[in-house]
Amino acid sequence: MLHGRLRVLDITGIVFFAVLSVLALALGRGELAWLETYAQVVSGGLVAVVALGSLLTDPFTAQYAREQTPREVWDSPVFRHINSTGWCPSPCWSGP
Repeated sequence: MLHGRLRVLDITGIVFFAVLSVLALALGRGELAWLETYAQVVSGGLVAVVALGSLLTDPFTAQYAREQTPREVWDSPVFRHINSTGWCPSPCWSGP
């Protein structure tokens, strides 16, 4: 966390696993079969939605990059460009 602040992926992960926990407690074994089958697909889709959605406001990569870069470069055009376009190929390298 950046100075005690939650990042968008932190919040997404907390909410996602909270929902999974509630579903696991509330549903029966037979009703959870779909969740066991598709949880990985749902989580990957959720990360994709967060990644693309964060481009509209503050790219999620910038939240991590700020932890390792001086504050004076945060508003530079290069920093913004790298964090709004530099992550795009990463899903291709991650594999299935």
